[in-house]
Amino acid sequence: MQKSVVAGSIGVLLGLSSPSFASSVEEFYKGRTLRVLVGTAPGTNYDAYTRIFAENIGRFIPGAPSAIVENMPGAGQFRAARFVYEAAPRDGSVFLGVVQSVAIDTALGSQTGIKAEDFSWIGRFTSNFSVAIAWHTTGVHTIEDARQRELLIGVSGPRELNGVIARTMNVHSGTRYKVVPGYAGGIGEIFLAIERGEVNSFVPSVSFLRNSRPNWLKENKVSLLYQVGLQRHPEMPDLPTMGETAATKEGRAALDFISSSVDVGRSIVGTPGMPAERVEAVRKAFDEMVKDPGVIATIKKRNLEFETATGAYVEKVVREAVSTPPAVLDTIRKAIDGL
Repeated sequence: MQKSVVAGSIGVLLGLSSPSFASSVEEFYKGRTLRVLVGTAPGTNYDAYTRIFAENIGRFIPGAPSAIVENMPGAGQFRAARFVYEAAPRDGSVFLGVVQSVAIDTALGSQTGIKAEDFSWIGRFTSNFSVAIAWHTTGVHTIEDARQRELLIGVSGPRELNGVIARTMNVHSGTRYKVVPGYAGGIGEIFLAIERGEVNSFVPSVSFLRNSRPNWLKENKVSLLYQVGLQRHPEMPDLPTMGETAATKEGRAALDFISSSVDVGRSIVGTPGMPAERVEAVRKAFDEMVKDPGVIATIKKRNLEFETATGAYVEKVVREAVSTPPAVLDTIRKAIDGL
């Protein structure tokens, strides 16, 4: 009796890659139109990656479904996230270009009711690789310099990520940032303020920095102090991560927690409760899609960053973020409350 149970279990496991498994997935997706939501208006960076997913994923899923993009802006992208989390069919027909802060917002309790780890994590197009910059007139060229001299960092308003980074770095890495709020125009206005000398530092994504101010890097108008991410980017192997600058183990945990949103980057998720065999099939399709020469050419043509990761990797990042100890989260909340 025990033998037959074991044999049956093995048969079930083997069935995951059997023809019947493939055909059941194909039967579901054949002739179906997928809904792919994004929580921003058209034309944003999130929208660009979501559309590439919708334009191409059907070619790699058994059954070759079509897909349409639905823009659902609102509530800092959480209107769309809540719909996919709470109301969308959980059958594998609805996907989301998810906001990268979903895990840290979950952990901090700012999005009560959403558990980021419950989403079906499909894959990531790119991290949102960011670097801390200091204007050339400051004399700040390294993280050690930033511990000796004050830097003025512009932010758009309360709770903005750059302010959280600055205040948390002050606590755990000994930097001397002063947060300067009021730049309601966002990063474009802040970059102008840096050129005018009103503020002298920021933590932009590398893609935005390269596209909007390529001369800053070419003409050495800014110094790079550290990078925001859980791992050093291949292009900057000698630049420390934010977490690596921390003075204590608790500080490393706090700074890595903030950095985890960068590693989520531009990811695609399915609903909670999506059938396991469909998650597996769409993950496999995503991994094949991002290796496709035509898709890679589209990414380059649209001047987008491309640093892919599997759904399993991003899910691991998310689970670690939401499992951050309460004492560490308290230090982040204090930084936010101070803005």
